[in-house]
Amino acid sequence: MGVNRKKVPPHLYDRYGIKSRPWPFLVLISALGLSLAGYLLTSIGGNIAAGGDVTLITWKETGINEVTVTWAVRRADNQSVTCVLRVQDQDRFDVGYAVARVQSTGTEPVFSSVLTTRGQVFAVPTPVCEPVEPSSSNIPGSHFRPGLLPPAQSGGLAAPWQSEPRWLETFQ
Repeated sequence: MGVNRKKVPPHLYDRYGIKSRPWPFLVLISALGLSLAGYLLTSIGGNIAAGGDVTLITWKETGINEVTVTWAVRRADNQSVTCVLRVQDQDRFDVGYAVARVQSTGTEPVFSSVLTTRGQVFAVPTPVCEPVEPSSSNIPGSHFRPGLLPPAQSGGLAAPWQSEPRWLETFQ
């Protein structure tokens, strides 16, 4: 709690070095801070919404080298997307990696994909989708342990070294 500057007599400003508040400077700093915060929110929000609303519904190990992943993707503009599904071990290295293409995203299609894996399954992150072709996208690449080749995928999915996947069919 301080002294109200309006109640200090003018001769005390000179004697004690009281300076007036730099209002233009404070307004400028506040405007720059707000614009930076707005820019960060729109750029982060734009990147998050780029692939649409992707949901991981469930995953289950269905065999020694298989994981069934049920997931959905929805975009308001119904644009086609390319998605990456990953299965990871306890050290967060990939043990399964697949690229999928979804053609119709306006009705929130649900997919059940079977990924082939190599190693013990610990987690399945939410799929990442982008509205671009896999060759020119920003979707994350595989992160396998050194020397471990990603396993081949089938059923509308493709490993990084396989040819471009065909369109996925929705899960009924």
